[in-house]
Amino acid sequence: MLQPSTTLNDTLQRAISFGCSNTIGIARTLLAFGTFVTLMFNDLEMLLYPLSRTDTIDLYRSSPFIKDINLFNLLDANLGAARALCLVILLVVMAGWRPRFTCLLHWWVTWSFATKAVVQDGGDQVAQVLTLLLIPICLADSRKWHWHALVQPAALRQKLASIVAWSTLAVIKLQVALIYFEAATAKFIVEEWANGTSMFYWIQNPTFGIGNDFRQFAFELFANPFAVAFATWGTIVFELILFMAIMMKPKQQKILLLLGIGFHFGIVLLFGLVSFFFSMAAALVIYLGPKEGFEFGKIKKFIAPAMNQFSAWVLKKNTLNPIDLQ
Repeated sequence: MLQPSTTLNDTLQRAISFGCSNTIGIARTLLAFGTFVTLMFNDLEMLLYPLSRTDTIDLYRSSPFIKDINLFNLLDANLGAARALCLVILLVVMAGWRPRFTCLLHWWVTWSFATKAVVQDGGDQVAQVLTLLLIPICLADSRKWHWHALVQPAALRQKLASIVAWSTLAVIKLQVALIYFEAATAKFIVEEWANGTSMFYWIQNPTFGIGNDFRQFAFELFANPFAVAFATWGTIVFELILFMAIMMKPKQQKILLLLGIGFHFGIVLLFGLVSFFFSMAAALVIYLGPKEGFEFGKIKKFIAPAMNQFSAWVLKKNTLNPIDLQ
């Protein structure tokens, strides 16, 4: 029988190994890419100042101190420079260079956008929370690239880093589980979700409705009441399953990781919420991803072509117009 101290040491060691694995690296890259797409292919004037160029929006959102340290307030006179700085930071994060040094900058970008922008979706809030919670883990990460294997730190530093990694990862996983719990249970009190017709109305929503690429197909599909009911109630059931995944075995979690990413990819196809997909994919990778990290040799054969096709689709969408950074 293992001694309690041995079990605790093994748990902490697994935590620091997970915290400094490419699982966290993939999650950081996904988070950065989601914000990158939003800032690269949208007009900041529209995202940040949809009403007028005044401080009215900031006054009810932020304290003076928070307003002063917001990146977009600091460079308010030159949004082109603000965009360029954000994109450079996000590119470095996506590349995986020095997590210890880039984690604070990554959070600064996602937090600045989430607290300043008026036009946003839930993925922006998820990104700012996850980048904040990842800071303690990344500060203990001494690797040059977040794709490399862990370099073991000194004994005392290793134990402290392990405790930080274990507690922080526990908070992140609980946070993600609660996101799905709230997403499911909040639908119970909405009549359209309760009676199984909500999906029919969502695909016709002029703001978040289905994209042109799949509009006709979805209209024909959801003309069937059984398909509408299955999609509506199935969404609630699957979100509850993802909530309960926190208590499941690793093998079951890996299956749900793939299903969960597919679920959110379906939301992209139906509603065009691109940045939301990347934020939730990152959350699922941390929540359900393998503690020992991903083996790229096994996944690159089908991940790379899929990502290439998806990137091409994002770039050609008629709702995304590249902005001249000059």
